Amino acid sequence: MQSHLNQVIVGLLVFLFTLCIASTIVYEAGDGTISEHTGDNDHPFIMFFKFTIIFYHIVPLSLYVVYEMLKLFLGYLLASDKQMIDPDTGEGAVPRTADLMEEMGQISFIFSDKTGTLTRNEMVFAQCDINGLNMGEFRGDSAEGLERVRRVIDTGLVEGSPRTQMQKKLTGMGSEASAGVDIDEAAEMVSRGPGAEEQTFTNVVDFFTCLAVCHSVVKQRVNPKPAAEPASTGEAPAADCLGPTEQYSGASPDEVALVYAAAKVGIVFKGRKRKYAGSSSELVVHGPGDRQRTFVQLFELPFSSDRKRSSVIVRHRSDIWCITKGADTVMEPLLRDPLSAGSQRNLTAYASKGLRTLIVAMKKVSEEEFAEWSRDYIAAREVIDTTKESPAWQRWPRGWSRA
Repeated sequence: MQSHLNQVIVGLLVFLFTLCIASTIVYEAGDGTISEHTGDNDHPFIMFFKFTIIFYHIVPLSLYVVYEMLKLFLGYLLASDKQMIDPDTGEGAVPRTADLMEEMGQISFIFSDKTGTLTRNEMVFAQCDINGLNMGEFRGDSAEGLERVRRVIDTGLVEGSPRTQMQKKLTGMGSEASAGVDIDEAAEMVSRGPGAEEQTFTNVVDFFTCLAVCHSVVKQRVNPKPAAEPASTGEAPAADCLGPTEQYSGASPDEVALVYAAAKVGIVFKGRKRKYAGSSSELVVHGPGDRQRTFVQLFELPFSSDRKRSSVIVRHRSDIWCITKGADTVMEPLLRDPLSAGSQRNLTAYASKGLRTLIVAMKKVSEEEFAEWSRDYIAAREVIDTTKESPAWQRWPRGWSRA
């Protein structure tokens, strides 16, 4: 609009000067008649400027003033628009230039080369399978899966476990087995005896402990944010599992979502602190209950396009554990035991829903195996050619147990 307005003004100026020149010529040509009636006998140059003053109203100079006032008014409407308020921060749009509205009106096409540049790119923990047991939906403050895991952690029992569902089938109290567990698997768990529920409790705690430990997330202190409406995805605000001035931050939104999921069920990553000697750090995890555990992170193997997984090697008390999470196509060949039929079904169901699927696994490492691997790994890091032919890449780790 500004360019069109400039073109109109230039056209009016050309017309004004043309009219003034024509009037001056007519005046000079009518010398002896016009001058006699007007009493003017000035130089043509002076008469040109006189005609310019007479006809200057042709150019509406006030148009620019009104136009700038209009742009300021449009900027005010943008700043006061309720729909432009960010629900997370409570801040509205701030137009920092008067030409913003007309520049936005000129947009015809939008090109984006990366997911998250123009989209929110929010990662939310949706569902999980723990050793063949589908825990259900986790999106929402009172989601079925979230409440089920909390009950498991609080009591060590799960309503809807394969054992409970099979007992209901045998006694005629129920008609459906737990999602992701067929009748044969349920019968097998019943045959294991009363320790199946305790094993489920252990598996659930191990799974979410792996999520709270295997990451590069840090906990930060931020200014408290005003209360906002829940997001459309149903994800709980950070204040539900952290303080009002605390939040998790990381390079990968996937890891942040996983750490938040563990915190929501009661296994909270409290932070990490660098040890003075060496390059290791300590990760403090609170939960389940009032229990607080400290994991010394010995090595971290970040995600890469070659490995397609990320791993950490930690020491808890006197034991060394290697925890990893990655794509199912990469993790399945590394497992000590193949995935159960229930886990395979759940994994396929998650993928068919469009969810991003990961497999989380853990392995206890002996002191001798760790010493040998760490020696090879440190030597491999000093090699410029970081190919998969390195002994540290070929030897270890393999034979994972599912978390």
